[in-house]
Amino acid sequence: MPIDPRVVARLRSLFEEGATPSALIRFLAAHFRDEANWHCLVQQYFREAFAIPIVRISNNPGEWDQAGLSHAHLNIHLLHRMVQNRTTWGPGRQAEAAGGPSWLDSLVATEETELIGRSQPEAELIGQWPHLDPAVQEYIERITGNRNALYERVLILARLAELLQERLAEVENPSSASTPPFQQSIP
Repeated sequence: MPIDPRVVARLRSLFEEGATPSALIRFLAAHFRDEANWHCLVQQYFREAFAIPIVRISNNPGEWDQAGLSHAHLNIHLLHRMVQNRTTWGPGRQAEAAGGPSWLDSLVATEETELIGRSQPEAELIGQWPHLDPAVQEYIERITGNRNALYERVLILARLAELLQERLAEVENPSSASTPPFQQSIP
């Protein structure tokens, strides 16, 4: 089945509006449930929409009928990659055309190997570093880079949580959507 550019655009739009990767997969499952190669279709749409080469999911679209936490593990890995690849899938995005700045605009997602290369554990272990075995030094560099990558992922998830909190406040009280909840008067 050929990729529909409208579906690609909708996936990107939903993501920019705050949909999680698992919600995007549920969206695809709802629209393409009867496709014989549903799993391949998800792969193709994530590749086209977000430059994600592979999404590790079940072949059964029925597993995506219910929202819940059973697929939340996908979000931490896919979110990081989607933000990391944003220059590929979202080039030339104009904030004005999209209705204002995106929650993604302030985020950074760096390739883990680059973070490992940039790590400087010797600064933290100043007196001990020269005495460590080279294999131990390499291990410490790797876990320091991984720590930095996990920190980036937490920042991405925190920013998404903040966006979702704003959306929830808008839904709960549409008349005060322009006033943040903490600035609203107490009833």
